[in-house]
Parts: sequence; C-alpha cells; structure tokens
Amino acid sequence: MHTPSTDEAEGSLEVLHTLLGACARQLVADGDARTFSDWFVAAVPRLAPALIAQAIEPDQFARVLARAIYSITPLPTNAYAPRRLPAPGRNEACFCGSGRKYKHCCERLDAHHPFADVNMLRYVLDAVPVARFAELPGSRAGLDAVAHAAMDWEQEGAAARAIALLEPWFAGDGPLDGRLSHVFDLLMNLYLDARKEKKRQALIESALRRGDRAMQSTAWQRRAVMFADQGRHDEAMEAFRRAQLLAPDDPSLGMLEVSVLTGAGKLDLARERARFWLARARREPT
Repeated sequence: MHTPSTDEAEGSLEVLHTLLGACARQLVADGDARTFSDWFVAAVPRLAPALIAQAIEPDQFARVLARAIYSITPLPTNAYAPRRLPAPGRNEACFCGSGRKYKHCCERLDAHHPFADVNMLRYVLDAVPVARFAELPGSRAGLDAVAHAAMDWEQEGAAARAIALLEPWFAGDGPLDGRLSHVFDLLMNLYLDARKEKKRQALIESALRRGDRAMQSTAWQRRAVMFADQGRHDEAMEAFRRAQLLAPDDPSLGMLEVSVLTGAGKLDLARERARFWLARARREPT
C-alpha cells in the first residue's frame, strides 16, 4: 500500500483548500443548493480530480460531496449560519437524480463525508469584502469559527484582515459578554504584534467599562501581564487580585499569579502558590 509522502500530503491539503475556497465563492455569489450542486459536479474534476477519481459513479459521488459542503457552509444570506439540507426519506427518490430509493443509493455515502470538521466560515470570509465583517456580531456566526479564521489569517501573514474581523465585536457602546474573552485575547495579541499600543489600552478600558464580570476579569488579567512586563510588579499583583475577585474560578488565574510572582523575584512564594493551584486543579472535577 502506498503511503503518501509529506509533499503529497501537503499537495492534497492545498488542493482541498483551493476547492473549498472556490465552493465558498460560488455560494457567496449564489446560495441556491441546486445551482451549487450542478456547479460542483462540473468543477470538481478540474479543481480536485483525485477526490472523485476512484468513485464508481463520479457524478453521483460529487453530488454527495456538494450536499455535504453546502450543509456546513455559513451563508451570508442566512445570517452566516448553515442552511442544512434535510435528508430524503429512506424510501423516497435519492437527491442525486439516479432514480433509485435513497436507502439503495446515497444514504450510506451521505452519512460519512470528509468535511465534518472543516471551518467553512473562514472560506466564506475569504470571499466577502472586509466591509461586510461588521455584519458578523449581529449574525448567527459561530464565535469559535470566527476566532479560528482570525488565527488562520494571522499565521498566513494577514494580520490586518484578522484585526478587521475581530474589531467589530467590540465596536459601539453595548455590553460585552464574557463569551468574547477568547476573541478579546486574540485581538490584544494582534494589536501587540502590530505595535498598536493605543488600541490595546482603549480595548482594555472598553472591556472594563462595558464588560460583564468574566470580561472584566479577562481585561484585568491582561493589564496584570502588561504591568509585569513593564516591571510594575505591585500594580501587576493588584490587577491580578481584581481579576480574581471578579472570576475566582477562572483556571487561567493560577498561571498568571505564578508568573507575576516569579517576575517580581518572589520565587519561594511563587513555588508555594504553584503547589496551591496544582492541588486545587487536582481536586476539581474534569
């Protein structure tokens, strides 16, 4: 049996990346499921021939793949949420057009496809102009998928696009939910790498002013790190205490306290607190 080389595996991933990007562009342009299926059947032999090369009925298999991709793609016309296609009844005609009953045709293939873990929101966002990123906070877009798209772009050297994606979540004067804490940390890191110090400070102030307890705790934790980096150890510890009061069960507090104490040269106390946090973590259910 042939084992793919590293170059072959990377080539396959690049082909898949190209295919999914083309699918997203097609669906952004026209979100109709039947139109997409017809387009996919015609496009996949050119964009990813190996994907259907071994299929006994390539067109049928292509329609199964098209259906799978369509069902996981967040559509701008559907508030950036997928519009999942219902499966036919087992005794109804199969969606692929073979004329056979679904149970005798694509039911087995329909249940297993290679795209279940793909973040299609990232490909959709590749296909829309930056100006449309402002639509996302009021949409049904998954926040984890947004964060993953931003991280992908950062790794690919598109930090400015990642910043433009995350900033709308903190625009305006409305309340900031603790569920945005991960996005807050990502944006703070992007600002740091881009040397946007004024924006970092403004984002912290906004989170402290508008955030719920969890968001405020996250902002105080970030401020503690900033103070520690500046050698302002007493202020860093005070910021840590404020964060702890707001969210005493936040698991990230342990690492923060030990880091602040270590930076201040209080090594014995840092070791003592590390033992405390480790014992606490072992007591808590996983």
